[in-house]
Amino acid sequence: MTAGPPESPVLTHGGYNVRKFLSPTYDRNANSGTGTRNFPIFRLAEIYLNYAEAMNEYLDAPDQSVYQYINMVRARVSMPGLPILPDDNTKAGMRKRIQNERRVELAFESHRFWDVRRWLIAKTVDNAPALGLNARPSAAELQATGLNVGSEAAGVAVFYKTVTLQNRVFTDKHYLMPIPQTEIDKDPNLIQNYGW
Repeated sequence: MTAGPPESPVLTHGGYNVRKFLSPTYDRNANSGTGTRNFPIFRLAEIYLNYAEAMNEYLDAPDQSVYQYINMVRARVSMPGLPILPDDNTKAGMRKRIQNERRVELAFESHRFWDVRRWLIAKTVDNAPALGLNARPSAAELQATGLNVGSEAAGVAVFYKTVTLQNRVFTDKHYLMPIPQTEIDKDPNLIQNYGW
């Protein structure tokens, strides 16, 4: 593990960076951080997952089309087909599998914020500390490892220390956004959303 030049900016607080949508020809040392790829608004994989989710919710139990469309997403990156577990033959079991497929496939695409609210699971999955890795260990933290401060092993030992990035609290009121006071002032019949 080699460290970048000391003057390089901290690009991530969690210790990882996203390579998704980055051009394979991009050279971080030669470029200023701008890329030539546009951010996709709709992706075929999302449409397939939307269809699988809609069919699962519409039917009493998932049929072959639900598995087919999930596997079409997986096949695009040479992943094996979805292993079918006993719970996958129920609507609730397949719903969990679809939610996980969306979480993985659509990561870093601004879907998760809305998905967990739509599924009404945000109070469970977003009501916890956001954890990351110690991306910039101090000299004292490096010395505390008992290893030579300049050694690669010392940096690795501290880098993999889990830290709390943010304490997140999600309550029932967060499922809806507050109505701006300017809009309520325009129409006295508007009632503010619960909790706001």
